[in-house]
Amino acid sequence: MVAVLVIHVYNDYYSFHIMADGKEVPLGIAHTRYLSSEVAGGFTGVIIGLYAYGVNCGNYAEFTNLRCEYFE
Repeated sequence: MVAVLVIHVYNDYYSFHIMADGKEVPLGIAHTRYLSSEVAGGFTGVIIGLYAYGVNCGNYAEFTNLRCEYFE
């Protein structure tokens, strides 16, 4: 299965979605105010990475391809 992480960037927040089987499913949002010097005490930066988590499961996550594309 191929799944794509989609991030929509706005002035006040990031909106995270997963695209799989032709459908975009919302995952959540993150407010950009926590990246600013007013709240965080300096610019914290932005990092894109992969992370998998499961509770009491014997399976593992395998990532075979990571590609980052920027659109305007």
